[in-house]
Amino acid sequence: MKKSNLIKAGVTVLAVLVLFLGYFGIKNVLSGQSGNKTIVITIKDDTSNKVLVDKKKYKTDAENLAQFLDQYKDEFQVEMQNSQYGRFIVGLKGLKTTDMSKGPWWMYSYNSPSQNVKMKIGEAPGAEQLGLHDKDEIELVFTKNTGM
Repeated sequence: MKKSNLIKAGVTVLAVLVLFLGYFGIKNVLSGQSGNKTIVITIKDDTSNKVLVDKKKYKTDAENLAQFLDQYKDEFQVEMQNSQYGRFIVGLKGLKTTDMSKGPWWMYSYNSPSQNVKMKIGEAPGAEQLGLHDKDEIELVFTKNTGM
């Protein structure tokens, strides 16, 4: 076999492997863990530089962020809206997005030590797609920073 063909075959195998591992890594984050778990929540208001909830632990059996927010709707004063992309957060702790084109908006970062996944603001999937695992950390931030 020619050296150039061998290199092409190696690159192809590597690309397939990366796609395969990437798919299953993302799938685990999106699927969530069933049963009881503890997650850590921080809620910040960048517009006033205030921390509203600081690394507080919550017990839940919710499999995704939207279900968790539904479970703690009263405590967090949650307001969500439906869109073509699923539900999204418009209000927490009395702070609400009033102009979707200008913000500020509710954004979040996600850290899952058990899944070896860390997503900055703007990288995490929608609230219904973000699966929860034991010891996950989510930081919800009222901000004009989209992370992009």
